[in-house]
Amino acid sequence: RNVRILLTSKFQLGKSSLGRVIEHPYYLGGLTFEHTVRLFAHLCPYLHTNAERKEFFACMIQDAIQADLKADDANLNEYTRKWFKVLGNGVPAKLEKVAYSISEEEVKLLGKKN
Repeated sequence: RNVRILLTSKFQLGKSSLGRVIEHPYYLGGLTFEHTVRLFAHLCPYLHTNAERKEFFACMIQDAIQADLKADDANLNEYTRKWFKVLGNGVPAKLEKVAYSISEEEVKLLGKKN
């Protein structure tokens, strides 16, 4: 009988010698700025419709080159670095916490042209 379990973590568990348990770590980088903004827009309870999410996305993504960068890329400009930090630096777990804890007023401020 085989059982497969998928765990997400920043670090290996280090329990590979425990009763025929085999650990196969896959290291995934953070999300790009574009994907960070898209995921936030879909998770945020204050952006209800596709039109609202599209408008939010258009306001946040101002440069196509910056949209393809990740939080640790050297070419980030100050605007992208600032909003990456607010949105959890492209880490989905942090982004989810931000999306569910941010106030409606803060979302409105984020979605305004900066």
